[in-house]
Amino acid sequence: MSKETCDDFLMGCMTEICHPPAEYRLDKSTTAHHPKSQQFKVKQLMQSFLDKATPMFIDLFRIKCCNKSRQRRNLAKLVQEWEGLQLEVWDF
Repeated sequence: MSKETCDDFLMGCMTEICHPPAEYRLDKSTTAHHPKSQQFKVKQLMQSFLDKATPMFIDLFRIKCCNKSRQRRNLAKLVQEWEGLQLEVWDF
């Protein structure tokens, strides 16, 4: 079993679900250093998204380990966080 970071795991899940174009993926091999380039801006937005989504994604797995009443209570809170993240993503 290989070890990967939470960001890599989340990006892999997103890739499987929605198949984003290559310029949206945060590959370690491709680097965009020039701040005015479009690819640099996209990578910054994607990194910002991952910084916000990764803790929520981890919380989802933690919640699934709880009993049903605690799951329902915690999922209600998490859904509100996901809704806020979705609104931010739509603004991208």
